[in-house]
Amino acid sequence: MIKSNDRGIGQRQLFQAFYSSFHQEFRPDADDIRNRSDDVKQAIGLAKAHIDERERQLQIKERFDALGSRKLLKTFLGRRKTEDETLRKLLVRKEERRERESQALNPILLASGVNLY
Repeated sequence: MIKSNDRGIGQRQLFQAFYSSFHQEFRPDADDIRNRSDDVKQAIGLAKAHIDERERQLQIKERFDALGSRKLLKTFLGRRKTEDETLRKLLVRKEERRERESQALNPILLASGVNLY
């Protein structure tokens, strides 16, 4: 007759034999999966480094382009400011000339009896 304690030992031995057989059978596959996992992690790291470098290069280009745009805008605004100032001066001169002409014509018109106001 088999005692319950003996049955537990037999089950344990059976489990260990099954596990050992299973482990030996699939160990090469598990090792291959670990190696491939390491390769994938390395490839991901390299891809991330490549992306980071590309991003850094794009930021440098973006800063360079922005600097060029700012220089162009500064040149345009400077030219625009000069044009605005020139136009303002012309308008002031035109107004001054009208004022002088008006002052010169007022005595003549008053003498002839014409009232502009």
